[in-house]
Amino acid sequence: MKITLLGATGRTGRLVLQYLLHAGHDVTVLVRSPERLQEQLYTTAIPSLDQQGKPLRDELEQLPASFADQVETIIPAVAGWTHSPKARLHILHGDTRDSKQLFAALQNAEAVISAIGTDKSDALTVTMKALISLMQQQDVNRLITIGTAGILQSRTASDKYRYETSESRQRSTRAAEEHRKVYEWLTASSLHWTIVCPTYLPDGDYTGGYRMEHDTLPEGGTSISTGDTAYVVYSQLQDERYVGCRIGLAY
Repeated sequence: MKITLLGATGRTGRLVLQYLLHAGHDVTVLVRSPERLQEQLYTTAIPSLDQQGKPLRDELEQLPASFADQVETIIPAVAGWTHSPKARLHILHGDTRDSKQLFAALQNAEAVISAIGTDKSDALTVTMKALISLMQQQDVNRLITIGTAGILQSRTASDKYRYETSESRQRSTRAAEEHRKVYEWLTASSLHWTIVCPTYLPDGDYTGGYRMEHDTLPEGGTSISTGDTAYVVYSQLQDERYVGCRIGLAY
């Protein structure tokens, strides 16, 4: 499957990339630092996958050095670049906020995964606003993105988001408000979208012990690792139960 991945150098995005490559997908990424990404390719380990694509918890694996032969780095001067038939990973050097470069990254895509965070910038909202429009124009329907537990529905006030109630412990609401915009844009779109909404997200490996709920946070959930979050994001490519939903994710 041909996947466009945004946010591939982030804490969770780099793990999503590993899962996609281990599973044999053809991946295009658009990153500001190809050098950082290429270093991460050989220093990041995820569980091996069995024949059904399920993680083998006790077997961590890195991409083999021979994978370097399948990596192609492209600087798209125009939107008309073409995929190499040999490369499994195409690294485009650019900024997701540049709509022309974003358009180039979407060429031939069958699905898009976004691991872009707020990061005290406008990267999330600028990128997602353009991305939704470009995907609809190019008939790329499937979008999986990472949000925040703040935009899940409150358990105590069903007409409010968690970040609007005492259920959220975040002092600043900025990140949640940015993710809320994305959620509301997606609900108004024709895309087949899923937003994975982890609660507190420390670095950590895959455990498989997570809980998932439609649109609300699992009761009593307080944290979820980047490793488990990345696997849930990756697994949505084969799971249609959460199309048009937010996934509350926690232990």
